[in-house]
Amino acid sequence: MTSQQITSFIRLAKELHFWRTSYELNTTQSALSRQIQALENELGLVLFKRTKRKVELTDAGKYLKDHWEPLIEQLEATTAYARKIQNGSVGTVAITHPGSISYKLLPDFLSRVSEQYPLVKVELVQLKYDQEVEFLINFKMDIAFSRYLHSNELLECRQVNVENFAFAVSENHFIKTLDDFRTASLDNQKFILPAHEPGYSYADLINQVLAHYNIKPSLYYESDYASTVLALVARGLGISVVPISASYPFVPGVRFIETPFELPLYVYWRKNEENPLIKNIILLI
Repeated sequence: MTSQQITSFIRLAKELHFWRTSYELNTTQSALSRQIQALENELGLVLFKRTKRKVELTDAGKYLKDHWEPLIEQLEATTAYARKIQNGSVGTVAITHPGSISYKLLPDFLSRVSEQYPLVKVELVQLKYDQEVEFLINFKMDIAFSRYLHSNELLECRQVNVENFAFAVSENHFIKTLDDFRTASLDNQKFILPAHEPGYSYADLINQVLAHYNIKPSLYYESDYASTVLALVARGLGISVVPISASYPFVPGVRFIETPFELPLYVYWRKNEENPLIKNIILLI
């Protein structure tokens, strides 16, 4: 018994006409008759009452039609879904990203994903920079947007954006412009900065900004999460250096002072990625 035999049986059970059914199935009446006869012989059941004028279902045939039809529909739907998996149009993609791209770049990217692949589920996570490589190579994440320039032979990397750094200060802070950083005394100012490990490019770039303005910060808070940093700045608990994209939403109590120093954004994924869905998603970045 094959799925084709069951499909032919269900179509004939609906039409109750051999010629019309064979036409719909793009086969001959004799071939359809042989399929139904083989199915009846295998099952040991009479499924149709045949006369010269009409074809009718037997009680056994009616029972099988009612129970087989939803199973065949489920089989066809499952097979179609498997084809979508193979083509990379359904499934789940786990993405880690810095908080600062949450307001423009990330929504723009996810809009393209949603338009192109409406059945794809996207899981968004914010990791610390020192977890990004580990989570990618261990298949805990699929794609990583990062401010950090990682070097790992198991990963592919591409620069996808560049923007300027900005100082973030509380709204009523006496620092108003970049010139104020050159002339005002910052000896007693607290700073809120990301974790700084030797060899990590993002923190090194921030240090270049600080050094240019001859700022030697007394680190008060350490955080890698933009939302936390800005909340602390708004409360007057310190000054920070952030990507200018962190200013895209309205942040009550925070003023942004853009600098000429640039900050790249990279995207990482596993080298020789075999998942067709992930490869398709990467093409949209």
